[in-house]
Amino acid sequence: MFRTKLADTHPHFPFPPKLNLNPGSRHVHQYHKDVAEHYNLTDTIYLRHNVTSARWIGDARDGHWQLTIQRPSLTRSTRIQRQTISRLWGSRPPLYEEDMGIETISRDFDHLIVAIGPYRYPRMDDFPGKDAWFSHRNPESPFKRDIQHSVYFMGPKPYINRTVLIVGGGISGMDIGDIIRPFAAKV
Repeated sequence: MFRTKLADTHPHFPFPPKLNLNPGSRHVHQYHKDVAEHYNLTDTIYLRHNVTSARWIGDARDGHWQLTIQRPSLTRSTRIQRQTISRLWGSRPPLYEEDMGIETISRDFDHLIVAIGPYRYPRMDDFPGKDAWFSHRNPESPFKRDIQHSVYFMGPKPYINRTVLIVGGGISGMDIGDIIRPFAAKV
């Protein structure tokens, strides 16, 4: 996915000034590491933890969230365990299954925020007229009609000299519009 530097930065921690406008995943990963280190968050970030269930315990006025979590179970000393956990966040090669087991734990929380991001499972709405639009393609046109979610956008090449409608005014829509505008016949 193409993203501008401004779209993904922390308000008080900008990307380095000489970084490309559309940074790659390696640069974004390093940026997130730098933010975590700058704000002393590395000890509060848990990677490779999988929430397998979340239950509300209580009533509408009082209670807590009980989470069941699977996490790496490291069998070495605390010092070695700490070094190994830092490898999960670092840029060294990932751990393999033989380096760790999996343990299940339960933890209670007052609040639960689900922030998985919109890109893992793209949502495509159905709308009236879509089937008719697909079936009424101009037979003289070399292009087939297509509807695509932004998560699948890989660059401007398929849109050269085409008329493109972008639905949605979010960051992805704006970024994609900026990228294909010089190549498309009309956006």
